[in-house]
Amino acid sequence: MKEVFSSPTRVRIETYKSEYRNDFIRLNREWIESYLKIEASDIETFSHVDDIVEKGGQIFLAITDDGEVVGCCALKHHPEKQSYELAKMAVSHHHQGKHIGHQLGKAVMDLQGNAYERCDILMEYKD
Repeated sequence: MKEVFSSPTRVRIETYKSEYRNDFIRLNREWIESYLKIEASDIETFSHVDDIVEKGGQIFLAITDDGEVVGCCALKHHPEKQSYELAKMAVSHHHQGKHIGHQLGKAVMDLQGNAYERCDILMEYKD
């Protein structure tokens, strides 16, 4: 039987800086093109990555000890709904199954999760 998960990869989680813009786009394009297809909303997000942070959200990046950006996710702020959306989570194919997504999710919860009485998680699957 094939082992799905391997030992966790040691990464540090950093918040967004403009120098990581291309890494965020690269990782998300790689993931979307592997499992879905690029949509207009994806192109819009890639064209305005900095807007996520400027509008009260945050982007998190998983970076290895040698400086390679191997994962990312965005926390989009929706003030009209009084909510945040975990979006654009992606991990490089070579680093999947190594708990990087878990580390990114934990960073989001550490930043925002304790600020709210309730946290709803919605998972959407597209055919």
